[in-house]
Order: sequence, then C-alpha cells, then structure tokens
Amino acid sequence: MDSVHLHLLITHVPVLATIFSFLVFVWGMIQSDKKYYHLAMVGFIAAGILSIVALQSGEGAEEAVEHLAGVSESVIHTHQESAEVTNWIAILLGVASIGGFLIEKYKPSLTKAYMVIILLLGLVSSGSFTYTAYLGGQVRHSEIRTQSAANQTEQGTESEEHEEGELP
Repeated sequence: MDSVHLHLLITHVPVLATIFSFLVFVWGMIQSDKKYYHLAMVGFIAAGILSIVALQSGEGAEEAVEHLAGVSESVIHTHQESAEVTNWIAILLGVASIGGFLIEKYKPSLTKAYMVIILLLGLVSSGSFTYTAYLGGQVRHSEIRTQSAANQTEQGTESEEHEEGELP
C-alpha cells in the first residue's frame, strides 16, 4: 500500500468519527445519558489520533499526485492548510474529551458546563473536517471545484504545456 492509498483510506475515518461522535454526543444531551457522552468522547479521542495519521500521510500523497494532469498545486495547498488547522482542532477536542472523563470523576459539579465546551468543540471540529474533506475532494474531482479553482487548474495545465514547447 502506498502513501496515496493510505491517505485515502485513513482520511475518511476521523471525518466520519467526529461527525458521528458529535451526533451521539447531542443524543446523549437530549437523553441525559452519560453512556452516550462516554461513547462520543472515545470517538473524539480516536478521531484526534487518526487525524495525526491522516495529516502525516498527506505529504506522500501530495508528492504522488502533484504532477498529474488536472491537479492544481494551489488546490493541494489550500487543502493542506485546512488539514493542518483541522488537525489541531481535532487534537484539542481529543484532549478536551480526556479532560471530560477526568472532570466527571474528580469534579462532578463541573461536568455539565464542561460538556457544553466539548459540544461546541465537536461542532467546530465537525465543520472543519467537513470543509477539509471537501477541499481534499477538489484535488482529483474537478467537478466539485469552485469556478476560480477550476480556472487556475486549467491555466496551470496550459502553462505546463507551453513550458514543454507545445503550441497553445
């Protein structure tokens, strides 16, 4: 398995784990049931760890696809920058979730307030992962690119052809 396969395989896991864990967390709030909080926080911790793996595998994937026709370095760069921010948010949410278990055990009076913090971090993390995944899809799926990104890719492809000595 090469870095592209690893990246494509791994990147979906923290995205989906965060979104599903967020929904489980919300359900736990609605039901006032700690078992759902606990399940969601374990999911957030796992997503934070897997986010690191996904980010690290992105470098190799970038090197493998950056010279392919129709792939824009600016689209890759935008995806990479978003992934770096998302990674830190996921790590923060994972650490906050570990803190949630500790707060519940040692300071139960603070649990409700702390769960609101985790809820907000889960919402931000879910949104950030969704946006980063959307940008990642644009790397190879030109049909979902914005018009300006699609134009940059076309211009980049045309300039590469001119550099090789071909006529426009």
